[in-house]
Amino acid sequence: MKLGDIARVSRGIATGDSPVYIMTRDQAKDRRLEGFVRPVITSARELPRTGNPVIHDNAGRQVVLIASRHDVEEYADLSEYLGQRIPRIATVHPPPIAATYVGVPHFVANPDGLIVTNSLYCVRPRQALSEDEIITLVGRLNEAAAKLPRTVGVRYSPRALEAMDI
Repeated sequence: MKLGDIARVSRGIATGDSPVYIMTRDQAKDRRLEGFVRPVITSARELPRTGNPVIHDNAGRQVVLIASRHDVEEYADLSEYLGQRIPRIATVHPPPIAATYVGVPHFVANPDGLIVTNSLYCVRPRQALSEDEIITLVGRLNEAAAKLPRTVGVRYSPRALEAMDI
């Protein structure tokens, strides 16, 4: 069976201007933007490499601004912060699994619904799975990825990951 038979792989979100849209929770609070931010995974370095392949939210995690043009028009604090910038991300659906794509892919479960940036891939099963089923799938994916050739610097495309035998 191929990963693509049971899941769709895609890039995470691209903000268009990460220094503006990705910030600490304290910065969001100071800017009165708490209602427009969600916790985010911005780098493969944030993923656990050993032990339980699950990533969780925590107080030190950065957040990403998610807003629509309507939000900017309606909320003065948001409008003041963004100035003439128009937000590119109005809605987002966090993936249940995040994956690296450089070198040997590494998969982690994302039960807290963290937003994934385009430094990682999103893996979305084609059917609803329980949290336990997601964790089992992540284990299978990491076992399958460990069997891939170890080529330094190889970058897997979403379709190449979907073609991976699991």
